[in-house]
Amino acid sequence: MSPEELSRENARLRERVAALEAAQLRSGAGSWELGADGRFEWSPSMYDLVGLQPLNEIPSPDLFARSVHPDDQARVHDALAANWAGTPTRNFDYRLRMSDGSLRHLRTNAELRHRADGVPYVAGTTQNVTDLHEALAELRVKNLSIESAINAVAIASLDGRISYVNPALLRLWELESADAIVGRQVSEFWEDQSELAAITSALRNDRVWTGEMRARTATGKVLRLMVSASVVLDESRKGIAVLGSFQDVTERHASDAALRASLAEKDALLKEVHHRVKNNLQIVTSLLRLEASRRANPETKAVL
Repeated sequence: MSPEELSRENARLRERVAALEAAQLRSGAGSWELGADGRFEWSPSMYDLVGLQPLNEIPSPDLFARSVHPDDQARVHDALAANWAGTPTRNFDYRLRMSDGSLRHLRTNAELRHRADGVPYVAGTTQNVTDLHEALAELRVKNLSIESAINAVAIASLDGRISYVNPALLRLWELESADAIVGRQVSEFWEDQSELAAITSALRNDRVWTGEMRARTATGKVLRLMVSASVVLDESRKGIAVLGSFQDVTERHASDAALRASLAEKDALLKEVHHRVKNNLQIVTSLLRLEASRRANPETKAVL
């Protein structure tokens, strides 16, 4: 290869390296190599990942290890030892302590390689996955909140096929496990199908519905339920599922019916008392009129 060709090849190589480094910076990822002599070689984006300055600090295994969260240091040490033993590391997550006290979640893939002269080294790529971990942590809190909710909760597809129920719903419907309900149609669990048709129409038009329905449990018991249902929307405002929350108001309905019956009974009793008092007063009035007609004294007649 002539000097001119070698120069052009070196220029193309530098361009590819620069493009790779730029891509790593954009993706929040970096690459590194660890030699058998303990020498670290980092891409520029790795410095940003671990919060170090390229001109001030030379990367070393000890410097890196000190930044690893104490609870993860043993895991990182074991993973690197496995790499040297020939076992690749795939999607290995751990935490770093940054200079400002915050934690950063990193994900690494690494494996043992050999240079042309046979010298071994560990090569790896590392990516910042802090946002992913935070999103997963938030999702976990939401999931646990639904799982521990007092009200029964269910999620179904737009065509009414149940995909999730929380423990409260299993207790309400007297079911042993989610396997007894997941995959089945919502319509199987309602007493009056016309009520379900009304809800379906409301959700299609308004995307929300609140009201009462009657449901039949696994043992055949009919429940009165207060239902709040809404269509779950994705980022483009397209419906992807239906979320329902259920509260048992059967006892409240029974109490209301007993109260209405008691009020009706008291109302009938009051009317009877009123009728009897009225009859008695009529008798008294008639007696007074009869007595007044028998009196000749004008003053006595006037009093009567």
